[in-house]
Amino acid sequence: MADIDPELMDERVAALDDKLAGLLADIETTCVTWALGLVGFAEQPTDPEEA
Repeated sequence: MADIDPELMDERVAALDDKLAGLLADIETTCVTWALGLVGFAEQPTDPEEA
């Protein structure tokens, strides 16, 4: 481990952090989209007489 360049490790950690941030943003967008879809579905009457 003593042969590892600290600057290289910092760059790799920063790159992984950027990728993780992007993935978390995608997950958040997907969850919000699904939630809005479920709310829209729940608001639609299932009984045609209720419409």
